[in-house]
Amino acid sequence: MAVGFDGQEEWLIPGDAGSTGEVTLRVDGRKKAQAIEGFGASLTEASVIQILKLEPAAQRELLQRLFSKENGFGLDLLRVPMGASDFTDPKRGFYSYNDTPGNRPDPELRHFDVTRDEKTFALLKRIRDINPDIKLMLTPWSAPAWMKANGDLTGKTGSNRLDPRHYGAYARYFQKTLQEYKKRGLDVHSLILQNEPGYDDAPYPSMGMTPKEQARLIGEHIGPMLQKTRSKAKVLVLDHNWNMQDWAEEVLQDQKARPHIGGVAYHCYDGEVDAVGKTYQESKVPVYQTECTGTGAPDGGDLGWWLETQVIGAGNMGGASGMGWNLALDEKGGPYLNANCENCRGLVTIDSSTGKVTVNPELTALGLAAKFTGPGTYRIESSSSDPELRQVAYLNRDGSRALVLHNRSSVAKSVRLTDEKCRDIHLRVPPGKAMSLRW
Repeated sequence: MAVGFDGQEEWLIPGDAGSTGEVTLRVDGRKKAQAIEGFGASLTEASVIQILKLEPAAQRELLQRLFSKENGFGLDLLRVPMGASDFTDPKRGFYSYNDTPGNRPDPELRHFDVTRDEKTFALLKRIRDINPDIKLMLTPWSAPAWMKANGDLTGKTGSNRLDPRHYGAYARYFQKTLQEYKKRGLDVHSLILQNEPGYDDAPYPSMGMTPKEQARLIGEHIGPMLQKTRSKAKVLVLDHNWNMQDWAEEVLQDQKARPHIGGVAYHCYDGEVDAVGKTYQESKVPVYQTECTGTGAPDGGDLGWWLETQVIGAGNMGGASGMGWNLALDEKGGPYLNANCENCRGLVTIDSSTGKVTVNPELTALGLAAKFTGPGTYRIESSSSDPELRQVAYLNRDGSRALVLHNRSSVAKSVRLTDEKCRDIHLRVPPGKAMSLRW
């Protein structure tokens, strides 16, 4: 048996120490639900800057702590912007992979250039060396400016939408990005076609997209491109708030697009996490949580909030992943350029003057699940006799079971955990505490 970093070995008690007041937890590995794809955050340019500011030894220590299954939190899912997001280097400004002089059209993508992201690629390879099972999700915040009706990476002027004349070029833009990742030995798990397509007037790189526009882009361009190139990357739709379930459903109902869609991606900034369960039950597609921080989490969110919305609650509803926003930021929630995000913080905060690394509750919550799950993991059925003791259970590829457990009450709980093989584990969980374990 292994106990997660937030649990303590002394929480385990002898098998004969149970009492009539024990809470009963039941786990059944015979009843599998959704596949678990991973837990993590976004590796923005801001995060890369903060990590690389550390001394080399401190960098190595932090990366091990974040991504090692043996020695750390075991994060295994990273969302990576294709070009600039709002959390980009304010000294260098916004960019795409195909900027042209005067925004002149370049349908053959002769100006395609990923040079600015070389430090990101190098960091991704270091992370992969620590955790070979890391999965990468790629998403643009904007198409190149010349592809858009307003000729601007941001939404500050005009019609901030993709010009239909450039749908084919945009598909080639994704194709070339995948090729650049492949050149560097980096496999891509999924493509998200547009970050927050319902927000078209942002002062940072952004682009509005209707369900019909996204369906057409997938059905007529992105899907055929992926088939032609034999790419295994999944296409995820939406990548916006829980309250936009109808938006996602409209894309899923398109007959040309639907065969190419591998899931729906949600952010936490508006609506309720119940959307995860509704989409999973109604559409029968994988549902990913891909971004959460700031205003989506009251005061940034405590451990219980993060567990409920990204791990335990969302997982029991059918969620395939749990993710924060930036992997690492400084003590001011930066660096950023024109960001519109209250209370933003990274999974870790790196003090810009001292280099001190602070672990935030979102990392603890996501790490509790990440440490004991991986490729081939499924959520399995579990139940608790006490509603104040919340849990989600997993079956791993090697046959081991894992459990994330949170005592939401103000009193300690004695727990008897049993599985379908009649194995008993006895625990005593302090008030307000969480733990994970594998057996």
